[in-house]
Amino acid sequence: PLADEGELVRQPLLYRYKVQPGDTVSGLAARFDIAGYYILWNNIDVITDADFLRGGAERQVPSRPGILHGVRYGETLLEIAEEYDAKVVDIIEANELGRDGGIVAGTTILVPNGRLAQPSQPTPGLIAAAKWRYNFSWPTRNVITSYFGPSHPLGIDISAPVGTPIRAAAAGTVIFVGGAACCSYGLYVEVAHGGGFTTLYAHLRNFAVKPGDAVEAGTVLGHAGLTGRTSGPHLHFELKVNGVRRNPLLYLPD
Repeated sequence: PLADEGELVRQPLLYRYKVQPGDTVSGLAARFDIAGYYILWNNIDVITDADFLRGGAERQVPSRPGILHGVRYGETLLEIAEEYDAKVVDIIEANELGRDGGIVAGTTILVPNGRLAQPSQPTPGLIAAAKWRYNFSWPTRNVITSYFGPSHPLGIDISAPVGTPIRAAAAGTVIFVGGAACCSYGLYVEVAHGGGFTTLYAHLRNFAVKPGDAVEAGTVLGHAGLTGRTSGPHLHFELKVNGVRRNPLLYLPD
């Protein structure tokens, strides 16, 4: 359930907080006694205090310093720990996973004291090689409403009427299907393409695949919707290399 205005609802691993006029990242960080970058890292659409000030939006705050991670199909605790420079034993303890450390694809776990990888610039040669190897295609064709850059360092937004088929940009394996309709990405799908490349498709209305499915370029993953934090129907599309977000336009065809 959502909190009433200015109130909190305690969840097993996180709080969901409804933003009020005048709230800021720094203010919420002080309220929860947590570093501000954990507020930002756990709400991918929040880039500045100006973004955060949109009243009525719902934010998620970890119950302790760390990163909330959606478990992908086939990944292990060791891989998750390495992705965020964290310790497996801390993840097991924080999530009460038991001795076997079992995790389930599509669930959310807390990575205590985790940190996001810092981006580095790919070389033109590596970009050209990736375009040739993976032959990325557009997940949907329409007007780009937000470009990758300092004010939007996550991916690109492509206008897409509700119900538009959203297609895999390249062949691969579905590693995540889920999300929360209320917040952030909303409902989303993530696909691994090999070689450290993954793509993510957010703000979907529904899903046409499940974790573990093999897909080809052009396979319908779901349909565009209005889930998550969005002012209108569109696709939020990301491309990552070894967990680091890259500008998708460098890899997509002209």
